[in-house]
Amino acid sequence: MRIRKIAPNVITLNAAISALASGGLWEKALHILATMWASGPSPNVISYSAAMTACYKGGNPQGALELLAEMKSYNIKPNIITYSACISACDSPLLSHLAVPLLDESLDAGLSPDVICYSAALSATAKHSSLSTVLALFERMKATAVRPNVISYNAVLAACRPARGCRR
Repeated sequence: MRIRKIAPNVITLNAAISALASGGLWEKALHILATMWASGPSPNVISYSAAMTACYKGGNPQGALELLAEMKSYNIKPNIITYSACISACDSPLLSHLAVPLLDESLDAGLSPDVICYSAALSATAKHSSLSTVLALFERMKATAVRPNVISYNAVLAACRPARGCRR
C-alpha cells in the first residue's frame, strides 16, 4: 500500500491487528494501534478487540485489561467480542477474580453474553476459584438461555478434578 502511496484504512489495519493476534504478537499489534492514534485512521471497537486478543494470546493478559480501560477513556463502546477477549485474558491466577465482574459489566452495558463469553468466564473460574463459584456461574448461564457447549462442560468438569476435593 505504501509503494502506491495508498493510505491504509481502518479495515486493512484491523485485518493486520487480527493477523498479529492469531500469532499472539501483541507488541506489533499495539504498535499498529498506537500508529492509528498518531496518524489515523482512528481505531474502533474492532481494532481494540483484536489487540486485546493479541495480548492474551501472546501472554500479556494485563495488556488486554488495560486496553479495555483505554478504549473506554476514548469513548469507544466495548461490544461482546471485546468482553470475551478480556474475560479470556482472565485465565491466569492473578486475573481470574475479574472474569465474573467483567461478565457482569457486559450485562450492565446492555449486552447479552454469549456462549463464548460464559465459557471463557467458566474456564477462568474453574482453574482458580471454588467449585461452588463455577457451578453458580454455570447455572446462571443456563438460566439466561445460553446453551452450554463442550468448552463450558469441560470447564465445569475441570473444576471437579480430584485435587479440588470433589467426590465421584
